[in-house]
Amino acid sequence: MTDEDFYVANIKSELDRLGKLCQERGLPFLAHVQFQGTEEPIDEYPQGAYDGETTRFLPDTTSLSLRWAWYAIQCKGNIDSFFFAVMRDAKEHVIDTTGSLVLSQVFGKRS
Repeated sequence: MTDEDFYVANIKSELDRLGKLCQERGLPFLAHVQFQGTEEPIDEYPQGAYDGETTRFLPDTTSLSLRWAWYAIQCKGNIDSFFFAVMRDAKEHVIDTTGSLVLSQVFGKRS
């Protein structure tokens, strides 16, 4: 049985149930299960080496840390994609990033 088969048989329905409970209550929910045993290492490129399933409910009230965790999952190890997702999120949620040493190095000084 592969990890994905195990997930489908034993975990997926429970995570879906928990996600729906959280959604009914308005609670943000994010769960990601990463499958091992792929042909290529999961923690290295290419991006196709990342296999897994995510159950999520992320309403507008979702915290910064949970939103950014979701972006990290979506970016599958691509740091450039992650930085751009963070910058889009900061702009959308009007987060001041002018004091960020890292972002000023990556994107240059901004006013």
